[in-house]
Amino acid sequence: MNDGLTLPLEVLTPAGKLLAVLLMNAKAANKSRERGELWTVVPGAAVAQANPVLSIDGAGFTSLEVVDGCRYRAVLADTAAVAAVEAAVRRFAGLAAADLPDPPSAVGRQPTLEVLKQVIAGRRRDLPEGSYTTLLFQKGEDKIRKKTGEEAIELLLATSRKDIVAEAADLIYHMMVLLEVKDIGVDEVLAELEGRMK
Repeated sequence: MNDGLTLPLEVLTPAGKLLAVLLMNAKAANKSRERGELWTVVPGAAVAQANPVLSIDGAGFTSLEVVDGCRYRAVLADTAAVAAVEAAVRRFAGLAAADLPDPPSAVGRQPTLEVLKQVIAGRRRDLPEGSYTTLLFQKGEDKIRKKTGEEAIELLLATSRKDIVAEAADLIYHMMVLLEVKDIGVDEVLAELEGRMK
């Protein structure tokens, strides 16, 4: 049904009351079913891709289905899941603006990895509220490593050109966050690659 489209996600309380309307695509739905907690599309939440799929930690659900072929509906498992979704909605509200870098000028534009490095370093330094990158730094190195590993696996499992490009972007972004938390410059990695070409 979904064939890659991003559709509305109705999130209902255990009592069936509408709590929030988020976004979901096939990737988010599959991750939700695999991991037992909601994943959603948050437009503009990371530099690495336009519409990343993010988890809502603690948002367990009792059902997740497609309704009328045009929207998803999830019924949350308990009050803890309701609280997790409420907190995520507040957090996601600022993501689009918080994680987008200032557009580089056309003249003297910096390479993408350099701009990404600067954005990630700025997020680490300033920890702006509502930023997915901030959330990764707050959760710590273990979480960053885990996310980087998950993205590597998703790249390996991707089959279509579009999915491979999206997953490669996810992996590069999370790898750059890992390099930042370890205080390793991307220049060191590029120098290592250059050395291997000799």
